[in-house]
Amino acid sequence: MRSHHSFTLECAGGTSSTHSGGLAYARTSGDWLGETNSLTTLDGAEVQVSSSLIQDVKPRILFVCTVNRMRSATAHKIYENDDRFEVDSAGTDRTANVVLEEWHLEWADAIVVMEKQHRNKIRERFPTLYEKKPIVCLYIEDIYDFMQPKLVAILREKFEDVYRHGLLN
Repeated sequence: MRSHHSFTLECAGGTSSTHSGGLAYARTSGDWLGETNSLTTLDGAEVQVSSSLIQDVKPRILFVCTVNRMRSATAHKIYENDDRFEVDSAGTDRTANVVLEEWHLEWADAIVVMEKQHRNKIRERFPTLYEKKPIVCLYIEDIYDFMQPKLVAILREKFEDVYRHGLLN
């Protein structure tokens, strides 16, 4: 039987964060020390976590556009079964299918926006998280339909270029 704990994770480089649920991890600017890392749960239990387990966790990518109906929804659909990532999507407008909320940004390791205005809205509404997360703009205009072949091709080309160049770290 698997037990679930909430714990504060302290990593090399002084980063700490609180997690709950099953397997948890944290991304840090420093390296993990040694083969295993000791974590202390909020209820005082000590848990050993293998560094190799932590390194195998997929990066979480959040795609953002205005209303989460065309561009970010298409990107989400394209990459939802990609073994390299976990993905989600949201929109900056209050009428979006999925409205961007603070928890989306907390969940994400990296944010991919379609236009500069989306990055600016994140900076205005969530300034603390804006400073902590890599945000990459693909500069894709809002002129395409959901899963339109040209949009799919542009998203793949631009996103793969960003990924290849390590801009999501």
